[in-house]
Amino acid sequence: VKSIKTKIANKGYAYANIKYDIRKNKKNNTVDIIYNAIEGNKVYIRDVIITNNTRTLDRVIRRDVYLAPNDLFNLTDFLDSKSKLKRTGFFTNVDIKQKRINKNQMDLIVSVEEAPTGSLTFGGGYSSYDGWVLSASINDKNIFGSGLNLGLAFEHSNKKDTATVSLKNPAINDSIYNGSFSIYKKTSIITADDNSTVGDETKKTQGFSVGVGRALNRNTRIGILYALEAEDLSYEKNASNNSSYTTSSFTPYINFDNTDSFYVPRSGIQVGTSLKIAGAGGDAKYIQNNSYFKYYLGLEDYVNYDAIVRYKIKSSILNDRGDITGKSFYLGGPSSLRGYKSYAFQPDDKENHPYKKALTQSIELSFPLLKKARIRWALFFDYGMIGENSFEDIKKSGYGASINWYSPVGPIQLIFSRANNPTSDDADKTSNFEFSLGSTF
Repeated sequence: VKSIKTKIANKGYAYANIKYDIRKNKKNNTVDIIYNAIEGNKVYIRDVIITNNTRTLDRVIRRDVYLAPNDLFNLTDFLDSKSKLKRTGFFTNVDIKQKRINKNQMDLIVSVEEAPTGSLTFGGGYSSYDGWVLSASINDKNIFGSGLNLGLAFEHSNKKDTATVSLKNPAINDSIYNGSFSIYKKTSIITADDNSTVGDETKKTQGFSVGVGRALNRNTRIGILYALEAEDLSYEKNASNNSSYTTSSFTPYINFDNTDSFYVPRSGIQVGTSLKIAGAGGDAKYIQNNSYFKYYLGLEDYVNYDAIVRYKIKSSILNDRGDITGKSFYLGGPSSLRGYKSYAFQPDDKENHPYKKALTQSIELSFPLLKKARIRWALFFDYGMIGENSFEDIKKSGYGASINWYSPVGPIQLIFSRANNPTSDDADKTSNFEFSLGSTF
């Protein structure tokens, strides 16, 4: 019934009614199903009215509504508009009502509940890996209601110092084109295993990136990012491996997203891949591919409860084209493999034998905890693989539960985890609790 109604409503019959009859044949143990489609009149859009937006400009909302005045009604366009507005992250709730004017006309009433997209934060915390963390940021992904994303951020901890300025425009002049620019300076310390030949690694990076892209259709974007970085590497035990180099790279990418919400998707998929090509000038020469796939399924229609199944898989592959100084993949931590500390699995010799292949998978079952406060909890299972020339050099898994709060300053996670069958000598660097700010599933 839903499928037939959609096909008819996509031709302008906004108020089509589909009825059906079931005729039983007891003798043959069969039934005939007779569908009766009552089309009604074709309906056109008279006006699109934007309401309740005290901050976001009308044009920013209207550019994501796929029906305009004088358009013939289309149910798919109507539903896609609602999903697209939710995916912007500008609104906590979006509702589009159909107001019938006469038998051939309707108005669309777009009502939004704006999210706190801007924040000025000063804070601190403690991480099991980074130690004490101090941070300050000014961030607004919808500055002055224009749809522009402006961010200034600073973070300091025992393992990391970061300063970043960024600007993103998801729709230049309300067109299908998008652009981005960022300038940054970072220092990070990666704690090595006790048997490492070089000891702790300190990496200092400063650089900038600029990108441009375009929408292929409503859910698919392509683009390219250029980045120029200057990096200094130093090692605790072996100063002879210290080095300074520049990386000039182009990264083409393609992303697809048809999920129904930015904060808590209950349907749809997200899939994308990028190919970073370093060697257009500079010292480093390599190719790095990063790909991901995410799937969301809300169970409310099946069990009458707001549970969500979430699955993701991510892979990274590094190909040496002459110089991959300082490059290696790592496994462990909230963003890759819960149940283990950040960078728990790393190569013994990062210079000569870096990890060049990594893959992680996660499956979660998410439940509401405090709906009005946008707090949920989840059960999860993570699986990860990493190696130098094979994904299967190291294979590990972890499981546990998390509390997820979509707060005004960004997503916050409390992760209670266990490593699955760790080595008996605790060489796996397990972690039973992690705190994460800013990351989502």
